[in-house]
Amino acid sequence: MSSDQIIIQDEADAPDHRLPRFFIDWPIDQVENDSISIDNAELKHQIEKVLRLKAAPNDQEPPRAQLVLLPGDGRMWTARLSPNMSSRCKSTSIAFELLEHFQEESANPARFVSRIYMPLIKPARFEMALEKLTELGVDEIVPTQYERSQYKAENYQKRIDRWSAICREAAEQSRRVRLPIIHQANTWQQALDDAGSDRGLMILLHERANAPDMASLLYNHQPAEQNRLHIFLGPEGGITDVESSSFIDKGAKLARLGDNILRAETAAVVALSAVTFAANKIQD
Repeated sequence: MSSDQIIIQDEADAPDHRLPRFFIDWPIDQVENDSISIDNAELKHQIEKVLRLKAAPNDQEPPRAQLVLLPGDGRMWTARLSPNMSSRCKSTSIAFELLEHFQEESANPARFVSRIYMPLIKPARFEMALEKLTELGVDEIVPTQYERSQYKAENYQKRIDRWSAICREAAEQSRRVRLPIIHQANTWQQALDDAGSDRGLMILLHERANAPDMASLLYNHQPAEQNRLHIFLGPEGGITDVESSSFIDKGAKLARLGDNILRAETAAVVALSAVTFAANKIQD
């Protein structure tokens, strides 16, 4: 493996986009002579049975198939299956030879860091929102229980592993280099306290007629001062007056997404799209 780290400043610096990508739990302390063995039966199945990639002897042409390994924190390695370690691996393990090390460039100061407080809605719709938000580049997601939520936070804690898997697959498909953080489900009161203690702009999406358009609100914001966004969406049935007053008292800004009333999963996608639009306009 090359000892030089390649900083990704544009598309030309990144690994070949045609290479398959896999997020892994990175056992960096287990790297031996630029080789690594990962115990992950699902990963092994996907590479060997689905993609049908195979390790070939070092002297065999054409070169062994390459792929990209990502620990989810902005680093990535091109790698190929290692024939030298395969015989020593467990049946659920797969071995790689590391080739080149890449690092995502430091975040643009104009970019917003977004945390979406997603209301607990029907599981299928919630999971669709997770997938689409990940594809759009969300940084953090907090499952949130409101007064009118039909689903309770304590009933959702066991779903974290499933949600993480959904986000990981969506991140691989959309060629992200960082995984979004999925927080434990929480009540709106605790979520509001957490957001209030974290420097950033709090936005409560609301259908109130005199609230500004979200894209305009963000465009007039100065991200260099507060580039962290906390975006709250209400559940089916909407936000109560008590909840709305609590958010405003904590300094949250009200914003609208247009004249239509959107489902929570649709509103989340539209809101994050507005964030991307505003960041691009600010950068220009």
